[in-house]
Amino acid sequence: MQPNVFMFKVITMTDLIVREEFSFTFDIRNNSCGEGDQKDQLFQRLIFSRDLTKMMEIYSDSRCSIYTKRPHENKKRVTWTLTHQIKKYPTPLQASSYANFLFSPNFNFFIDVAVSRKTFVVRSSATNQIILEIPKGLMCFKMTDVKS
Repeated sequence: MQPNVFMFKVITMTDLIVREEFSFTFDIRNNSCGEGDQKDQLFQRLIFSRDLTKMMEIYSDSRCSIYTKRPHENKKRVTWTLTHQIKKYPTPLQASSYANFLFSPNFNFFIDVAVSRKTFVVRSSATNQIILEIPKGLMCFKMTDVKS
């Protein structure tokens, strides 16, 4: 995949005030991979934590990276440092919405499926370890919902 570096600005709006929080450059990958007829379209999405200190990069091929914001000498510019990689992002769950409903607001935890347990779980983004199981009465799990 060929990277393309773009400049981004994060802008917030509260009431009638619009403000640039910061800007940064980031690689946006060419959105196709594979060869010939096997070529698949990839998407790459950037999502920010509620407090704007973390950024999540999600690819359609079940990869997800979490970055932490680092200050730059120019106060309106920032850089991002890779802090966590989630190798098996729960893409089938995410496909139902573009909203960030799988991750906690600070990206420390995410909802996943534990197929062997036939239940939904909450995992740590840093370790991928299961933190807790979601009670079966809150979220219903059916094997037909799991796509391989």
